[in-house]
Amino acid sequence: MLKLIAYKYRFYPNNEQAVMLSQTFGCVRVAYNSALAFSKAQYELGNKTNYNDWSKNLTQPVT
Repeated sequence: MLKLIAYKYRFYPNNEQAVMLSQTFGCVRVAYNSALAFSKAQYELGNKTNYNDWSKNLTQPVT
């Protein structure tokens, strides 16, 4: 019989760490939203996307 075990951890960042986490999560949010918008646009055109397409789109300069 397989027994599943879960652990909970608490993290109490200091002010400097909280600022860095906020900036990091902000960047991640922008990257995710960009990939999502790209995927939706490609889906409407009938195209499928994968990781390589997202990576290319994310690293292209914004015009």
